[in-house]
Amino acid sequence: MSIKVPGHEFDCGKLKDVLPDYLDRTLREQVCSEIKAHLADCEDCRIYVETIETTIVLYKHCPDRDVPEEIRIDLRRSLRASIEQKRRGEDES
Repeated sequence: MSIKVPGHEFDCGKLKDVLPDYLDRTLREQVCSEIKAHLADCEDCRIYVETIETTIVLYKHCPDRDVPEEIRIDLRRSLRASIEQKRRGEDES
């Protein structure tokens, strides 16, 4: 979706491009004001940003967990197979 608010520079696509910097609070205040104006008028983007923010908060409060060894073995096996398949495809080209 691309909602452009009259008088504001941000549309939905541009917002998603700068969202990590916005959430890290590393953007200039003028850019943040433009984003806030867009969020005030675009419910889809507002929900999207709120969902990302909630996900970050939940992730930060999650306890660290080790990946079980059998999953590590399966993952390594799958990665090796994928790499080998890609190499075979490149060799045939």
